[in-house]
Amino acid sequence: MKIRTQSRGSEINNFIRALIIKPSEFSSGCEHDFLNNIDTSTSLSINPEQTPDDNLGKVEWVDWQLFLERVFTEGVAGLIFFNSVQFKFSQIFPENVYEKLRHDYENTTGRNMVILNCLEEVIARFKEESIALLLIRGIDFLKNLYETAGIRAMIDVDIVIHREDLTRVADVFSGLGYEHPEGYPYIFCQDGIFFDLHIDRAGFWRIDSWPQAIGISEPDIWNQACPLEDEAPNIRTLSVYDSILVSCAHLQDHSYSRLIWFVDIWCLIKKEANEFDWQYLLQRAKQYNLEKPLCFTLRYLSKYEFIDLPDNVNSFLDKLPLNFIESRSLRMLLADNRQAVSGDLLYLFSFKTLAERLRFIRQTIFIEKDNFPLFEQKITVWDYLRRFFRIVMYSVRKMFAILNPGNTTERNDTDV
Repeated sequence: MKIRTQSRGSEINNFIRALIIKPSEFSSGCEHDFLNNIDTSTSLSINPEQTPDDNLGKVEWVDWQLFLERVFTEGVAGLIFFNSVQFKFSQIFPENVYEKLRHDYENTTGRNMVILNCLEEVIARFKEESIALLLIRGIDFLKNLYETAGIRAMIDVDIVIHREDLTRVADVFSGLGYEHPEGYPYIFCQDGIFFDLHIDRAGFWRIDSWPQAIGISEPDIWNQACPLEDEAPNIRTLSVYDSILVSCAHLQDHSYSRLIWFVDIWCLIKKEANEFDWQYLLQRAKQYNLEKPLCFTLRYLSKYEFIDLPDNVNSFLDKLPLNFIESRSLRMLLADNRQAVSGDLLYLFSFKTLAERLRFIRQTIFIEKDNFPLFEQKITVWDYLRRFFRIVMYSVRKMFAILNPGNTTERNDTDV
């Protein structure tokens, strides 16, 4: 039986999501509803003489190489391995595939434990200096959301600090032996461990006119943030609702490129279970101009059966006005053609007026020196020209991708 590439990729994406959302369906002795519902006429190659249980351990069932490429690119290999152990379905993988998943899980566990140890050293110094900080996204989820350290890999530790504390923060990292790579003054690294500083805002803070701003200086944000320890009220993590919104903004910032970032939000919602206040989430999204990033994320999670949205949420999302580019991008996202979506273009439409959009474009191209207080390299006219042409070419490519989604190619965006 021949396999059509696009259908095969789509089925593997569905298979990966099912391993995350409904792992119990793959447990030993279950009916394997997902397998029984597969349309084998267009996708997976299954020997008709085998039963679904027999197929579970056979390489012929899927393109396992493509499966591995997807789970590593999407950042969900650790979660799938954890589920396979927790729900006892490791037998569905060929031995070499299982070993690669196990090896990745163990490596992620080891690296994350080192990251946590480094974080403890940094936090201890921040306590001594009475420096306030917010732990956001990956490091927050590692400590407070996922069951084990091997589930979710991280590249760096994202922390938000006050602008007035920047010099003291830099001194703390320097005192601990951290250095910043040339050209990246807000990233401090040591032995492969990276800390990424966000100044004032939990997002893209280097442009004053950035349309969404959940920041450490906002009393409303800080007061609802959760102290990491009772004796350290100046070290906090965002509330569940603000963490969801920051994660939605991060997803859009990176053009919805990795499944693990959707999974983060799904897990945050699950964590609250029946106590989750959907109306409050919508209010916060409106307050911080994050309705559309939230809309795109929730629509995706609903389409692929991570969550069931209440009627009032669906009604709210239905009423959001979307222009042609936004509507087209949402369709691409829901068609699992995420590589055709451009978060940068979507951000442009978050502004209410043309003047705000033009100011945003100007600040994107001609980044102001005041927004890079640690940056020592002199910025020349040629630097601005190169940046301008890169942005123009990128915008043209993304517009072409949106209008011609069949010609797009997949990308790997690994920021966490």
